[in-house]
Amino acid sequence: LELTGVLRLEKGASGGAFMREGGAEGITLSIRNMLILSQLPLSHLTEARSSVLGQAARLAAARGTEADFLAIEKNVDLTEKVVALGDPVVSIGPISEFYSLIGKASHNPVMAMLVDSLVDIVRELLLRLKLPTNMDLITPRRAALAAMRAGDAKLAEQLIREHLERSAAYVQERMDR
Repeated sequence: LELTGVLRLEKGASGGAFMREGGAEGITLSIRNMLILSQLPLSHLTEARSSVLGQAARLAAARGTEADFLAIEKNVDLTEKVVALGDPVVSIGPISEFYSLIGKASHNPVMAMLVDSLVDIVRELLLRLKLPTNMDLITPRRAALAAMRAGDAKLAEQLIREHLERSAAYVQERMDR
């Protein structure tokens, strides 16, 4: 139960087994282990990521608040500045946080946990690869944000899926080298 993220164990006089707060740790660990053991192709992860984040963008367009959209906008602005520095490791945090913010803006806690799980796994992969950011991340993110803000769920989903497909192809191409 500890490994799956249901319980946390603490030693000492006030220790014991305690229920963990809801989170994505168990999902993340399972998917990560399957990737490490080569039981799960990266293409399956990217396909699931596109589906989950597309749905999260759709929900964010319907349920997101101006506060949610401002947080996403600030993230895109930060991402633009950090990517310009040219350090792939420094840029991974803001690049990844964009997706978590969309998950939160869906106002569905299960969706947000799934998104965070996928974000954590992809973040780890990107940290290992240290790929330069030679693709336009900002234009598609601003377009997706505009669609969410306008309440255009279909367009928001389409833009996020297209962006993720381009990003996945970029990463896969560099991994194949």
